Amino acid sequence: MGGNYPYGDGHASGDTQAGADFARWVLDQDPSHRYMTDAIVRGEQALGVKVQPDVTRAGLRQLLTSLTEGMARMFPARDLAVTAFYQNGDRLAELRYDADSGRIALRFV
Repeated sequence: MGGNYPYGDGHASGDTQAGADFARWVLDQDPSHRYMTDAIVRGEQALGVKVQPDVTRAGLRQLLTSLTEGMARMFPARDLAVTAFYQNGDRLAELRYDADSGRIALRFV
């Protein structure tokens, strides 16, 4: 069973225990919340993070790529989606990972 947890100054949640654990791991990677404040995992295939407004495109690209690599290790052999949201909940960017080819595709909204 998953859960929604206040975690530091943010929230980490998942619809499974493994997803909630991974969301907490995500926030542990940025303890000062320099880049992100909240993380949520759905279906062990989709990660959403709320990012700070001053994150650059290059910084966001690096962040989403790193998070996708971590998620691929935690949930192997799955196609993944990692989405960045503004603090107000609007979508900013999405990175898709194809497990068969290992390719990633990043799209800014």
